[in-house]
Amino acid sequence: MLSRFLSALGLPGIGPELATSIAAEVGDLENLMMMVEAKDKPVIDRLVAIDGVGETVASSLLDGLAVRRSIVSDLAEILEITTETVSLTSSGVLEGKTFCITGTLSRPRKEIALAIKASGGKVVSAVSGKLDYLVAGESAGSKLEKAQRLGVSILNESDLDTIISKGGDFDPQNNDESEVQRSGTLDDWI
Repeated sequence: MLSRFLSALGLPGIGPELATSIAAEVGDLENLMMMVEAKDKPVIDRLVAIDGVGETVASSLLDGLAVRRSIVSDLAEILEITTETVSLTSSGVLEGKTFCITGTLSRPRKEIALAIKASGGKVVSAVSGKLDYLVAGESAGSKLEKAQRLGVSILNESDLDTIISKGGDFDPQNNDESEVQRSGTLDDWI
């Protein structure tokens, strides 16, 4: 897949998640290399339209591929780099909801963000009045304070997991612990 190929090239600022988004936008390696050749404003604008890509990352991607042009060409002859078929418009229980993640959490933020996106939600980096939920861990700091001022719903990891598993809206203020704890350990059933 093109996303794996891009990620494996070691381009600065292009990790697996961003590589997937870029590959979904451009489709195949031939289109991407044509964009490298053109490297004009429309090409940069097309890349910047991808969530998480700014002008610096777009230029870095194109420059990095230009420098590695012969390696990419040689690898393309040896490897079968398939067209990307990933759909970035995930639907699910969190569709239409925006989340921001902050503080110290039990899992890596990328893992939590991927769970949100897989359920149809969108993850943003800043707190604003348009934000639906702030997922806050320990030492959340200024983002937590701003979310509280703006009246944004605050969730912990457990609340988020409940939203995803129950499918939909969740009010952390009216959290019925017995309803949240639906599964138990094997000892609970013996």
